[in-house]
Order: sequence, then C-alpha cells, then structure tokens
Amino acid sequence: MALPRRADDQLYFDDEAEAAPVTPPTQSHPPPLHLPAPPLPPLRSPATWDAPLCGCLRVKDAGPSCAAANCCCAPCVFSSAMEAAHLGVCEPDLRCTVWCCCASALPCCAYAAARRLAAEKYSISEAWARSCVLGGCCTLCTHFQVIHQILVKEEKTWGCPTIEVAHHSAVIDRL
Repeated sequence: MALPRRADDQLYFDDEAEAAPVTPPTQSHPPPLHLPAPPLPPLRSPATWDAPLCGCLRVKDAGPSCAAANCCCAPCVFSSAMEAAHLGVCEPDLRCTVWCCCASALPCCAYAAARRLAAEKYSISEAWARSCVLGGCCTLCTHFQVIHQILVKEEKTWGCPTIEVAHHSAVIDRL
C-alpha cells in the first residue's frame, strides 16, 4: 500500500490535508496608558559640620564664658555638651560623669567616639576612619567643632562650666 504524498514529495496524513492554517485570533488591546513620572525628590547634599575643624573662634556664643569654661574645665564642658545632645551609651544619670572621665583619661578615644556619634546624630557624612583620625589627632579642634555643632543643633549656650539652654529674648506684642 502506497502512502499518500504531496506534490513536494512529503508524506502527509488525511487529517493534515484538510486542516486549514491556524492563525492566532486577533485581540484588540487598549493603547498603553502613558502617565507622567512622579517628580523626583530634590537632591540634597549631605550635611556638613556647621563650623570648620580649626574654627575655635567661630564657636557659637564664643566669648569670656566660653574661654573661662574651657580653660578651667574642658572635660566638664565637653561632657555637659554630650549630655545635652543625649549622646552616649550610658544611662542618662551617668552619661555626664562617664564622658568627663573618658575625656580626662583617654581624650583621643573620647573625642573620636564623640565625633562619630555627633556625625551620626546630625546626619553628617563623614567616614568613621576620618572621625577616628581627627578625634584622636586633633582633639582640641574636635572638642570645639563637636561642641559648636551641639550648641547650634540643640539650641544651647555656654554656662560655667556647662552647656545650658539658650535664653531667647521674648518679643512682647503690645495691643
């Protein structure tokens, strides 16, 4: 029995001969919806220190009380500033004492840690290695830079020998 062949000499079966070519059904899709892209948030540059590293004369409210406090008891002023900014891992009752002891006994370590904590709290873009080097090698400059940052951000001023709440003059409107 001979098998049926097509004109191109290929074998075929009866059901193939009768089958019509299959075409995919046409579907009508709605045109793509083009929505405007949401606006991008404005680019913000990373925060920086409010005073330069060697800016001890630019410290907020610098004057006789600043000089007296830092000449007499710099570790007390430093620890008071750290307490005012709520920086440190100790309980609030011990924070000031611990910072004062660390600033007196291990100033390089204390200022490196303080610089790192202040940079993190105030979103200042500074690598931890830079914080450690500047805190360890430039302790006096770091002392004033960190305290200035705290004075500005926490709205504090110099006390004797502490950091205190800044007193703002109230404007009284008279009717």
